Amino acid sequence: MYSTFDDVPAYKATALALEQSPAFDDAVMAFASDLRGFYSNYRDAAPIFSDVGQLAIVSSLIVLPSPVAEADICRLLGAGALASRRRIGNHIVKLERLGFVHRAGAADRRRRPVAPTPKLEALLNRWVRALSGAAASLCGGDRAALERTDLARFYLQQVMASHQKGFSAFADVPAIGRLAALSRGHAFVLELLRAAVQSQSLEIRFSRREFAKLYGVSRTHVIDLLAECERARLITQSRARTLLLSPIFISDARRWAAINFALAAAALQGRLLTAL
Repeated sequence: MYSTFDDVPAYKATALALEQSPAFDDAVMAFASDLRGFYSNYRDAAPIFSDVGQLAIVSSLIVLPSPVAEADICRLLGAGALASRRRIGNHIVKLERLGFVHRAGAADRRRRPVAPTPKLEALLNRWVRALSGAAASLCGGDRAALERTDLARFYLQQVMASHQKGFSAFADVPAIGRLAALSRGHAFVLELLRAAVQSQSLEIRFSRREFAKLYGVSRTHVIDLLAECERARLITQSRARTLLLSPIFISDARRWAAINFALAAAALQGRLLTAL
């Protein structure tokens, strides 16, 4: 990890340095490639952690000490801040139907133990590798950490603890945060940034159909993502398959990627909370 400045948190100092690194653009391309590969190879991921709320529910199942009940998850996630009680209940039903959790016991559904299956843990391990592999390379970290059999637990425990402290990775880039809160919003931002890096231009090619197919969302949802960007004046749809990105989008997306790299590298080293 890079050294820090005295007046900023460690992760911000690291992110500032990373964004100026000659290897930064290559890391963005690798990050996008890893995420594309994950969603292409593991279609089961699409319906189970498509947005921040679903991810929080799934992470709770991994992070909370066993036995975990639906009521425990509701308490952890708060009064609808990350996911409402109804959404938590409905999502656990979906996870059970898809074989990612099992539960049995108490007659009261909300108090039955909910246990993640090996299928869920394996999928989350692969997802964390896709999220943090480029960061490990860019920051010179120990890539052996990516092969931990408990990688998702190790990583997500730190992430959830940071949320409990009130930390937000989007504090400096709120427009990107609003997009990331939507289904596949993080992938959408990364795809646009990847295209800009690849073309070295603000004008990029973008296919709604290809994005929808790759990331398991509807074309209508992609149109909604584009509309959100237009409302925030981050993009202009100049032609049918062409977008014009604003300089503000590029600046914020690069900062967001750099922050992601810094936080991921710290989490792989088990020191996310001390970097905040």
